[in-house]
Amino acid sequence: MVRQWQHLIYGGRYSQTTLDRGPDFVKLAEAYGIHGVTVRDEASLRKALNDAVASRADGLGWVIDCRIDIDEMVRPMVGGNSFITNFMLY
Repeated sequence: MVRQWQHLIYGGRYSQTTLDRGPDFVKLAEAYGIHGVTVRDEASLRKALNDAVASRADGLGWVIDCRIDIDEMVRPMVGGNSFITNFMLY
């Protein structure tokens, strides 16, 4: 959401929001002995959620790493120094 603020409010002056070197969350989950999967689309997300629910009897947690486009806009958006109910229109 910070990147979105930088795009909408600060004219595209990006700082510290290009996170292309993050950890491998799947490997991190596996290191802790739990399930991990990376998804990149809605069909993969649906499958991952179904798999997680179906395997709940094994007592292990799940990490679902959802990869979205870096410029995807989230809604609702609240500007800085605003009430949480003061949504931005864009």
